[in-house]
Amino acid sequence: MIFVRDDDVLLPSKGGKDSLERFKRVHELICSNPRFMHVPAILVEEIQTVPGAVDYVKNEHSEGRMQLQLHGLRHVDYGAMDIKDVHVHLSSAIEWMFQYFRVIPTKWYTPWGSSQPHLHMAAKSHDLQLVDCSNRIKLRGTNGATDMLRHGSLDVFEGKELAMHWWDGLDRERLKLVVEFGNG
Repeated sequence: MIFVRDDDVLLPSKGGKDSLERFKRVHELICSNPRFMHVPAILVEEIQTVPGAVDYVKNEHSEGRMQLQLHGLRHVDYGAMDIKDVHVHLSSAIEWMFQYFRVIPTKWYTPWGSSQPHLHMAAKSHDLQLVDCSNRIKLRGTNGATDMLRHGSLDVFEGKELAMHWWDGLDRERLKLVVEFGNG
């Protein structure tokens, strides 16, 4: 299984009006290759603001087409927050995800990859693995997924995570290339 993680799920962007439809198209693209698992990193307060988003994600997760993880309660710099406030955010976000999706996340993908020591301590106390930017495979750039495919096979990604931002047009185009390569 190759995990396609996307951050900032349903965070309002410049064009904002069609954010759920765009997210659905990205999800369907990921699911078109049976080797891929979609791993949206949920921003709790943001997903609540998009009509229909919670029901859509809940349904896709219950169908086994998404593996939900946590990005945060809000899109804030957790590294600049006091650890007590971080605990409040994590507790609230985990509780909400369980209430609405019946999921207890195991990974926390902090906004901007923050990885200060107090964030690792907070994550551990909530039984979360803090995942920062140090070990991820992006879709673009040197040693990015599309660059790595020059070596011939999706096998190089087996068991790994490809990181993207679902709203980024360049990431969507690169994801399309990776998926089509695997389907071709």
